[in-house]
Amino acid sequence: MGDIKTYKCPNCDGAITFDATAQKMKCPYCKTEIDVASLVEYEDDKVHDDEDHFGWEEVNFDNVLSEEEGNLKRYICQSCGGEVVGDAYLASSSCPFCGNPVIMEEQFEGILRPDYVIPFKYNKEQAKEAMLKHFKGKFLLPNDFKSAGKLDKINGVYVPYWLFDADAKGGVRYRATRTNTFVSGDYNVTETLHFLLYREGIMHFEKIPNDASMKFDDKTLEALEPYDFNEIMDFKTAYLQGYLSDRYGVKPDDVKNRVNERMRNSMIEELSMTTVGYSSVIPESVRLSFNDGKVHYALLPVYVLHMKYHGKDYQFMMNGQTGKFVGDLPKDNGKLIIMMLSVFAITFILCFLLMYVI
Repeated sequence: MGDIKTYKCPNCDGAITFDATAQKMKCPYCKTEIDVASLVEYEDDKVHDDEDHFGWEEVNFDNVLSEEEGNLKRYICQSCGGEVVGDAYLASSSCPFCGNPVIMEEQFEGILRPDYVIPFKYNKEQAKEAMLKHFKGKFLLPNDFKSAGKLDKINGVYVPYWLFDADAKGGVRYRATRTNTFVSGDYNVTETLHFLLYREGIMHFEKIPNDASMKFDDKTLEALEPYDFNEIMDFKTAYLQGYLSDRYGVKPDDVKNRVNERMRNSMIEELSMTTVGYSSVIPESVRLSFNDGKVHYALLPVYVLHMKYHGKDYQFMMNGQTGKFVGDLPKDNGKLIIMMLSVFAITFILCFLLMYVI
């Protein structure tokens, strides 16, 4: 069985958690508050800040990901001795018996240790309030979806991400036209001029995020962006206390092409902004190269709400730093029928009154 880490309050020795509102560790028992750095120093948490995780081309991730992949792992809670069971990727959770937050230390050893973390800025109650505000005014949303019982199932999850840095260099050739219309004698003349344009430049990309989890849809997580990376912190396990988290399940090589495509599209878009003053501009050829690529491993905050409605699964997410929402909301068919009948009735009455007036 693996080892579990639980941070204790230096005052009363109770399990202490990270408070998103105070941005400090806060004891739920004696209300003691202490910043993360001081608690880590107090706990003598030996971190490995000197390790370089950036040169991902030289790191063998295959053995890490294949080892125990898909198997259940068991941990012993230090507070009550209960057994905590999770899959091979579970990195932090809570004890199902005593409720104390637990951290699986082996998931953060060596190359498994993240470089950075963005702490939650919304606590669970604030997330529920923000969601209720977001749901307000959505007539077709089922009432039971908005109930407190459903929202209580929301979980704060630190999702693993790869953050890519790279320098891009290259150019784009365009076919462009400029159209002029003028009067010549008795004729309206349209003159079309054709141009061959070339634009080139250099761009530096920093911390392009890409989901490293196997449990969430990439497009849904991408819709939660952007994150404010000015608030990124050096990783400390204390930030995870009281939240769920997983370690990465996807290698950087598996997402490199997707990241390259994002950089490529951004480069083309920036260069296209310089082709003003033309009636039409069509890219003809693109030549780009990416150099000095580096990758960082980070955990980013996401609130996740799962709900089953009429046999269909719905997943709703909120950016735990910015409060941005994504997800498909269910529709109440009964309300939809009422709305359609109301529209039909109003349309019928208006048509009747119009015919009467005429």
